[in-house]
Amino acid sequence: MVVENIPSPFHIYFEIATLGILLTVSTQTGVFFGERFLHKKAMMNLTGFLASILGFLYSVFELGYWFKGIGTIFTCSHISYVTAFLQGMLNAMAFVHLFLRANTTNVFNPKWRYFRIISLILIAANWSTVLGVIVDRTYDEYEGFDGVRCMIFPGTYILRVKYLVELLNHVAQAMFFVWPLWVHIKLLDSAVIGGLNSSSGSDLFRNMAKRAIAAMTFSVIVTAIVTSLVIYSQEEKLPTIALGILDSSAILGSIYFANCSDMSYRNSDRTPVSFQGKNSSCTEV
Repeated sequence: MVVENIPSPFHIYFEIATLGILLTVSTQTGVFFGERFLHKKAMMNLTGFLASILGFLYSVFELGYWFKGIGTIFTCSHISYVTAFLQGMLNAMAFVHLFLRANTTNVFNPKWRYFRIISLILIAANWSTVLGVIVDRTYDEYEGFDGVRCMIFPGTYILRVKYLVELLNHVAQAMFFVWPLWVHIKLLDSAVIGGLNSSSGSDLFRNMAKRAIAAMTFSVIVTAIVTSLVIYSQEEKLPTIALGILDSSAILGSIYFANCSDMSYRNSDRTPVSFQGKNSSCTEV
């Protein structure tokens, strides 16, 4: 069957390049959160590890498809469902990780019980749209320049809703996580201005909190750009899947960076306290 709008070689190579980025990031974050979970059986570490594993499996599966073709094991329907599930659940699990971090930083916030409900509703909406995208996808086979390939057609409206919900989720979960950190930084700065000495512990927290805020800000900006491009690509045929892979890589990288201590402390005289040991480069916020 002849399929129109066959992806150009550039789109294919661009997607393979983004898969390489995701494979690298998910491997790093998987080792990091896996090691943390072995030392500390906490849900935050588990969700970070699961998000990383989903990213790793997705990138390996997709790279295997591009380098080996459809083969005799998988069909286009298998490839469509598996890739949509893995990529969608990767982001969804990362948002659960951010929710758990927000739940920790807001432990003394009396208003958090109301914001927690909003967070849970957004997470449920995100998971629902992921399932909607899986069902709404269509696919077909075509003869590519290196063999039989699959052409996947994401639904227009559900895909847009999914990315908009992801953006809203990302903004809300990141804000709920970093806002208490920002408030605490301001309190520490006010104490220093008021004449109190800044301890090494408060300096460490300030650097860790600023790093987490920077990581979340960067990740939200990437998601906003990708969401805009995905909506625009419905008309201009931009590489939607590759853009989504970059977004997933940014999300994984940001939650990893928000968990690792400032690099300036690695060679300094200060020794951050961490359950991974005194030489660890990563500590809990």
